Amino acid sequence: KHRVMEEALRGGWRPAGEDAFISELIELARTLAGLLRDETRARVSWVTLPEQMAIAESTDAVNALAASDINVAGIIVNRATPRPPARCGHCDARRAMESTTLQALPRTAEIVTIEAMDVEPRGIRALRTLAARFTSRAVSTRGARTVRRWRAKGGGVRVDAADVLEPSLRLALVGGKGGVGKTTTAAALALSSAARWPLRRVLLISTDPAHSLGDVLGRDLSDQ
Repeated sequence: KHRVMEEALRGGWRPAGEDAFISELIELARTLAGLLRDETRARVSWVTLPEQMAIAESTDAVNALAASDINVAGIIVNRATPRPPARCGHCDARRAMESTTLQALPRTAEIVTIEAMDVEPRGIRALRTLAARFTSRAVSTRGARTVRRWRAKGGGVRVDAADVLEPSLRLALVGGKGGVGKTTTAAALALSSAARWPLRRVLLISTDPAHSLGDVLGRDLSDQ
């Protein structure tokens, strides 16, 4: 654009500082691209959760990187549900779901699972403990070591998703850090609102390129 503007306004183009900057960026990009594709100098790992949406997105990402000749050497599945020491319907259901979901992961990478811990690992000591728990094995949640006792709790008043929205609202924003369930929550609010107010048009939009509404709704979506 800079060169085109100069040629149009001045009748010609001469190299300037902007051109040197752009050339430097291009060379840097080529160097980094070469580094990422050199498996003797770079290792790419992908971190995900044992949930259908996260696994679907991870599979898309690993395939997209492979199409660019960037191989993902390892997939780290974080917060896998450990085997409970006593009967727990919630835990058994979660473990069965995770076992099935993990089967969809690409088989080209090493699969590493990390079980959920009692508390969030923060600090040097906790991170060293976490590092010691890295376990490489076949894609399965069987044989997981017990880390905590899981118990499902159903206390509290059950409400419909639309109950948190006022009928007069025109815009509802759902935000938060990665992996906390923003897309799932937004989709649930949209569906609940459409059922609550059938005469209103509900538009669901994701502004986060890392998450797909198609994945959470379980169907292919167009731009419309």
